[in-house]
Amino acid sequence: MAIASIRSAILLSFLVLFLGPYLRTAKLCSCSDDHKVGSCHSIERLALLDFKKGVENPSNMLSSWRLDNEDCCKWHGVGCNNVTGYVEELDLNTIKDTTQVIKLKGGISPALAQLKHLKYLDLSDNAFRSIPDQFIGSVKELSLDLTWNEIQGPIRKAIEQMTSLKTLRLGLNDLTGPIPDVFANFTSLERLDLEHNHLEGPIPLSFGAFCKLKELSLSTNNISGEITEFVNGISLCRPNSLLEILDLGDTKLTGNLPYSIGNLKSLRILHLYQTSMNGTNLCVFGAALKAEVPGSLSQCLGR
Repeated sequence: MAIASIRSAILLSFLVLFLGPYLRTAKLCSCSDDHKVGSCHSIERLALLDFKKGVENPSNMLSSWRLDNEDCCKWHGVGCNNVTGYVEELDLNTIKDTTQVIKLKGGISPALAQLKHLKYLDLSDNAFRSIPDQFIGSVKELSLDLTWNEIQGPIRKAIEQMTSLKTLRLGLNDLTGPIPDVFANFTSLERLDLEHNHLEGPIPLSFGAFCKLKELSLSTNNISGEITEFVNGISLCRPNSLLEILDLGDTKLTGNLPYSIGNLKSLRILHLYQTSMNGTNLCVFGAALKAEVPGSLSQCLGR
């Protein structure tokens, strides 16, 4: 009896050793009937088709987006995870030919909220005029680019839902009003670009708490006031501020540049051109800083 038990144990060990990898592979490849590894999911395919339904597509840029073309991972501008099949990238910035710039027009369907694994959404250089009230609020660490569209008016309430954004680019639109303090909840934000709009008022105090921020571009707006509170706040980030690019040129900002600017050890690009700011405290950066600043700030920068 003991010999039989030993033989059984040896046989079981043999099976586990040699068949284990195949069993694990079988588990990895276990898929539902309507989904193959690396191909798109039906709920995401339908969400993309809903988006297509709401836009004008004069260049037939979305001609591959068809119900009979089942694998949406192969559609133009769509990038999927090779294993899971979930859509992670959607790049629909403008297509240019030799004669004209052809843009997508219409509405941005809230159905894109079904793309739960989306990491990168580029709708730049199109002609979208608004952001829907319900739009990708639940997507984590998304980079969203809506540069150079026709989005008008105040920054919409829809932005309030996007607190997990990693990058937000809304430059070259027609945004008006103050920069909302709702950005205080954007704790994952690394890059914020609102340049070339018609925004006004001060930089929100909450921006001084953006310790993950690497880029802030607010140039060519009507923002006013001083930047002392913002710079003082972000200079207190520990172990160091990550801010690399600060573009505040062509604005109505005034006052002295605070000495705490010297604590921004990662700062490499500073634009304060066409402002009424002054001071002489950029010497700590020396040649490491690429700056476009008023004359009173240019000492020690070799300009």
